[in-house]
Amino acid sequence: MARASPGTARNAGAYRGLGGWSVSAGFATAAEWHTHYASWGAASGLSAKLDAFVTGGANFVASLGIPVDTAKTFMAVMVIAFAATSLDTGARIQRLVIAELAEIYGAKPLTNRFAASALGIGAALLLAVTQGGGKGGLALWPLFGTTNQLVAGVTLLVVSVWLQRLGKPVVYTLVPFVMVGAVTAWAMAGNLIEYYANFSELWLLALMGSAILVLDLWITLEGLRILLQARSGRRA
Repeated sequence: MARASPGTARNAGAYRGLGGWSVSAGFATAAEWHTHYASWGAASGLSAKLDAFVTGGANFVASLGIPVDTAKTFMAVMVIAFAATSLDTGARIQRLVIAELAEIYGAKPLTNRFAASALGIGAALLLAVTQGGGKGGLALWPLFGTTNQLVAGVTLLVVSVWLQRLGKPVVYTLVPFVMVGAVTAWAMAGNLIEYYANFSELWLLALMGSAILVLDLWITLEGLRILLQARSGRRA
């Protein structure tokens, strides 16, 4: 792994916690590292980040004896597949959630799969075209990533409640929940600060992010309340 001097990295703005190392580890030479981090502006942006991921991943795969060009093609396909499957899964889950909520609350038109799909995809389209000065997809990405990890934290909490009711140890799921939940809630709060600082441009992201964070905190408090009640009941 090519490692630059601390002064060079600091001047280039390269170090941002472990994130800088996770990218620079894929560069085969110091020259590639310095080219990518020639300036913070050169390293930022979607194309630069994708190029670093594809090139770095290809260097790792090439160490197995696979030609570098073939490895780059393989890594590029992985990036495209990830984006496509994320969009497909997100649209499908939105349709199912909307249809289930519509059935619970008696909104029969939205139980139709086409109407539910149109509402879910329409909401995403509204975010894409109204936020970030026409770059809503890129502006939405941090919110997507944070929400994804918030769901992971809530899942760990639900599993902890289930294990508690079975009389099983919960420390193995509760400790990871605390770590994941705290870090992702902090990240969401950081996103919201940025969104509200540019509210005129990112108002929809700010409102949706706030709603997501409030719902996450609500579910977390409910889960912790159930855990404490179950523990108190067992002691009694």
